[in-house]
Amino acid sequence: GFVSYLSAVIACREFVELREECVKGLLKDPHIEVYKTMLSRIMAKPGLAKILPEVGSNLVYAPEPPSSEADIIGLTGRIVKTLTGIVITGEPFYGGSRHLAKLLLIIAKHNPSKKVGFNFKHDYSLVSRLDRKVYHVEHTGPHNDLNSFWRTVEEAAVRRPDVILDKGGTGLEPVTYVFTKDFYELES
Repeated sequence: GFVSYLSAVIACREFVELREECVKGLLKDPHIEVYKTMLSRIMAKPGLAKILPEVGSNLVYAPEPPSSEADIIGLTGRIVKTLTGIVITGEPFYGGSRHLAKLLLIIAKHNPSKKVGFNFKHDYSLVSRLDRKVYHVEHTGPHNDLNSFWRTVEEAAVRRPDVILDKGGTGLEPVTYVFTKDFYELES
């Protein structure tokens, strides 16, 4: 029971060469299992398709304080909308998301309680409903290039935001990023 559970946690987390087996289910990584459960709960939310950006969304999760993107679980693909509905592409994997995992890594460096990240369409009406007394919202952009994006995100992260409203810019779609302490906070 518990010993095999603990062994799987350690094996899947510490040995990069075993991560493929963890994802395929040969070794059950409990963190990946939690991620899959929460991903399906989020996918079942009514109206999700309306808030997905053209670039797609991702969900990232850092079970422990991350030191690199490889410590963060995310989809190797994305959550996208199609003519028939919402589709998940890729698999949950440590280091599976580059962009959103890098964002969560930057946010967690300044606020270690943040373990979950999700991105959706830049929507002022949705964000205006957030209680500003509860959620710290930072605005970034517009950007001239990707370097400008990362620089302003780093500056915003110092102020420990819960939400980053990014206006996009050259080659970048406007997107809202939400960072929470756990999946339940994200769902609410």
